[in-house]
Amino acid sequence: MSRRPSLTGPEQTREAKGRSRGQTLAEFGITISLLIVLILGIFQVGYLIYQQYIAINLAREGANLALREKSLDVVESAIRSARPDFDADTKLILSVVELGPPGGPTAGDPIITQRHVAGTLTGASVLGEPPPSSYGAGPTYTAKDFSDSSIRARAPLPNSLTIRQGQSVYVAEIYLKRRDITPLAGVQLPNSLYSVAYF
Repeated sequence: MSRRPSLTGPEQTREAKGRSRGQTLAEFGITISLLIVLILGIFQVGYLIYQQYIAINLAREGANLALREKSLDVVESAIRSARPDFDADTKLILSVVELGPPGGPTAGDPIITQRHVAGTLTGASVLGEPPPSSYGAGPTYTAKDFSDSSIRARAPLPNSLTIRQGQSVYVAEIYLKRRDITPLAGVQLPNSLYSVAYF
């Protein structure tokens, strides 16, 4: 059995340095790949939080404008000016909710008296989707008959919202298309972000 001769002096030092360099490069390769994944994940989560923040602000501003302007067309124009790519990646649902008139089939029930929908992104209103036949024509649809039971809002109202007789609640709902910094293969996330505001 032949043994490898033991190295002494400069030969031993060169061989040890070569092994050390190889080990360092392998460790660096593993570490840098994990570090890049971690950094991209931090950026992705931060960008999603930023997009949700935009959706929340648009919904708040939409509901606030609906309360002040009384014209849902003006609210749509203001939201469109804030979002240059509105039609491609946004859906805006504006609703006015009141209690049904006394004595009718909707008495005391929340009804959707006005509805305005803009944008091409898919998404349904949390208040419900009354049939178009219950509303008059136009970009802002107004209920034809307040005693029509098909214009009832979904009960209970979201966030334990309560309405008093004679009070109007302006609701703005925003769907925004989610944009990613990096493609998340195999991760099932919703394609859109949602926010709602009431005034």
